[in-house]
Amino acid sequence: MLQPMIQSRTVQMHPAVVMLAITAGASVAGILGMLLAVPLTAAAFGVVQELRSRYGDQEPSPSKEP
Repeated sequence: MLQPMIQSRTVQMHPAVVMLAITAGASVAGILGMLLAVPLTAAAFGVVQELRSRYGDQEPSPSKEP
């Protein structure tokens, strides 16, 4: 139970997300999946956060009506 708390602090994710990632990784790929689940989830969160910061604050362009 200590591992999700330590990993959640390191990757700055909620412990429940870490637990879910570890569980999903275990069901998909066993021990290797458990080891890779948290870093892959953290990378996906980082990509989504970067995309939101780049493209999320744009206003919709006005329609070109005559």
